[in-house]
Amino acid sequence: KPGGAPTMAEDEISLFVRSISTANVEERALEMRERRLLRSELYGCFCRCMVGRVTQSQHPHDYKEHRSNGHAGCPTPGSDDDRKHPEETLATFLSQVANRALFKVAAEEACSKAKQLLLEREPRRLMPLQKLGTWLGLITLARNRPILARDLVLREVLFVAYSDGTLMAALSFVVGVLTATPRSHIFRPPNPWLMGQLGLLRELRDMGRLRAEMEACIEGLFAHVGIDMAEVEPTRLLARRPVHIGNLQQQQPSLRQLNPSSLSSSSSSSSSSTRLARDEREAKPHTLSHFIATRCVCPRTPSPP
Repeated sequence: KPGGAPTMAEDEISLFVRSISTANVEERALEMRERRLLRSELYGCFCRCMVGRVTQSQHPHDYKEHRSNGHAGCPTPGSDDDRKHPEETLATFLSQVANRALFKVAAEEACSKAKQLLLEREPRRLMPLQKLGTWLGLITLARNRPILARDLVLREVLFVAYSDGTLMAALSFVVGVLTATPRSHIFRPPNPWLMGQLGLLRELRDMGRLRAEMEACIEGLFAHVGIDMAEVEPTRLLARRPVHIGNLQQQQPSLRQLNPSSLSSSSSSSSSSTRLARDEREAKPHTLSHFIATRCVCPRTPSPP
């Protein structure tokens, strides 16, 4: 089993993680410590369960089968906010547990899952990536802890996506991570690391060719962080990198998209050509007498003496 956790312990941890809600965060944190489920060999299993809940678009809270099997400690359904935004609830839970080693493993598992999702090509991955990025930012940057380069480098995520056509997915994740910076005392302007990330996003935005949803994603982050984009110096890291056409606006002009001035000029030139041809035809006589006189001239016979 992953992480070396026994099967029953994995089932127990999974149900426990699914039971956490805003109403019982403190109670669950105390229960976790008392039941001593946080042995070091179970950290990986516990964090994978949390990542699995975070990346679910909606979290089911149906435990009738669990009750019917006679298990104690049945989870209680959470609120709609817990289902839509479990990353907030679970980040609060980790803070209540206050285990530094567990935070470290949680960040590693989040980065590992992000790499896996970024390699996929499913459109449905955008929301899980955004939630996963928010989760990673809450358990690292919001706690004034960096994201270790050995786990993940945000710039490299954007560089790769810039060249392989998956920039929307990468932006969903990176922007999700950076939304946690207003809660930090360290990772806020003029922090060099944060300004470097924002500078790269500013360079992307200034291209003027990105798809509209990508530009809106970047602009939304700047508004959330509370920084005027004009005050951020753009980087110059993308000029020599190839950009995938899938990241750019598709401009395929059709007849309906042509410039009206070009249509009027083409129609005027066409009408003038038609008029010129008509004038040339009118300039030539087309009468039968003219045709006979020029093409059918018979030699005159001399008159008899």
